[in-house]
Amino acid sequence: MRAVGAAHKLIVVGGGPAGIMAAIAAAREGASVTLLEKNADLGEKLLLTGKGRCNVTTSRDKREIVAAFSETGNGRFLWDSLNQFDNNDLREFFEQRGLMLKEERGHRLFPTTDSAQSVLKLLKRELASLGVRICKRTAVHKVTKHGDLFTLHVSSGNLTASRLILATGGKSYPQTGSTGDGFNFARKLGHHVTPLRAALVPLESRERKIRRLQGLGLKNITLSLWSGGQLLTRQFGEMLFTHFGISGPIVLEASRFLGRDFPGSMAAQIDFKPARSAEQLDARLLRESVESPHINYRTLLTHLLPKKIIPLAIRETEVAAAKKISQLGREERQRLISFLKGFRFTVSGPRPIEWAIVTAGGADLAEIEPKTMQSLVCSGLFIVGELLDLDGPTGGFNLQMCFTTGYVAGRAAAGG
Repeated sequence: MRAVGAAHKLIVVGGGPAGIMAAIAAAREGASVTLLEKNADLGEKLLLTGKGRCNVTTSRDKREIVAAFSETGNGRFLWDSLNQFDNNDLREFFEQRGLMLKEERGHRLFPTTDSAQSVLKLLKRELASLGVRICKRTAVHKVTKHGDLFTLHVSSGNLTASRLILATGGKSYPQTGSTGDGFNFARKLGHHVTPLRAALVPLESRERKIRRLQGLGLKNITLSLWSGGQLLTRQFGEMLFTHFGISGPIVLEASRFLGRDFPGSMAAQIDFKPARSAEQLDARLLRESVESPHINYRTLLTHLLPKKIIPLAIRETEVAAAKKISQLGREERQRLISFLKGFRFTVSGPRPIEWAIVTAGGADLAEIEPKTMQSLVCSGLFIVGELLDLDGPTGGFNLQMCFTTGYVAGRAAAGG
C-alpha cells in the first residue's frame, strides 16, 4: 500500500466486530471509510467466539444487558448507545441479510449455521457492498494529531484522516492481534486508561489434588470464591479441572469478581449437590444403608460423584473404601456430606491476561460521550469495543457491546 497524501474522511483501526460495524455504519451514512487491519484477514478473534460457533448476542432486554455490565461497574454508560442499536437491531441486521439466529440455553443467540465463519462472511460482504476500503497487513505504529487531522504512521508511509475510530481490541488473545496497541494510542491522544486486567479468565491453583483432577468436567455444581471470609461470587453451572487449575463457564464468570487488586490467594468451594440440603443428603445415606447394607463405601461414592474424583473423596473423608455403608457412623456421614457440599481448595490467582476472553479496564468512560463514543478530550477521535472500560459476562454480552459501540461511533463519525 502506498502512502496517501490527501486526507481520508474517516479511518477505522481494527477489523474486529466493533471496527467492522463502525465501518459499515459510517459507510451507510455516506462516509468515505478506510478500515485498517494488521492481520492477514479481518475478524480473527471473532472466529474463536462461542467455540467457533459465534455467540452473536443475547436475547435479554436492554435493562438486563445494562445490569450485566453494571455487575462490575460501568453498565449505565451503555444506555444511550443501546437505545440506538440494541440486540434486536443486531438480530434484524443479520437476518435481513440472510443469516438467521437461534436461541440456546442461557438466552444465547447463535447463527443457525453454527459457524462463526458465516457471521464474518456476511460482515465482509456488507463492507464490500458499501465500498469500504480495506487495508490488511497494515499495522499502525503511531498516531498523532495536528490541528484537525490525525496522522497514522504505518510501514508504507503515513495516512491522514479528519475522523478516527480506534477499535483495536484489548490485550487478551494477543495471537489474534489484540496486543493493547489501542490503549497506547489513546494515551498519546490525551486519554486516561484505567488499570487493565484479565476478565473471563481461567483460575490457577497450585494444589496437587486439583491438578490430579485434570480433564474432569463437572455439571450442575456451584462454585463459590471467598477472600478474607467475604463471599465474592457464587456461580452455578459447568466447570473443568485443568493442568493449571480450573476453567469452564462458571469459572470464567467468577473471575470477573476478583477485583482490580487480586488479594494473592482465595478460598474456593464446590458444592457437588446444590439441589440437595445437608439434611436431605443425610437422609439419602441412611436410606441407602438400609436398602443396600452390603455395598461398600467406594461403590456408594460412584452413585454420588464422577469416577475420577472418588479417590480424592476417600482420602479427604478418611473413610476406608471397603467399609460397608451400613457401618458408617454419624461422624463419617457428616464428613462425606461436608465434602459433597463444600469441597475446598485454594485459588492462587487468575491466568495471565493473554488467556482471558475479555480485557477489563480500558479507556476512562468519563472522557467519552456515551451517545456517540467520541472522545471528550480529543475532537474527532472515537473509541469503541474492548478498548472501553466495559466488560460483561459470557453469553453474547461482550460481542453485543462491540457491535453497539461500533455502530453508534460509525454513524456519529460519518456525520461530523
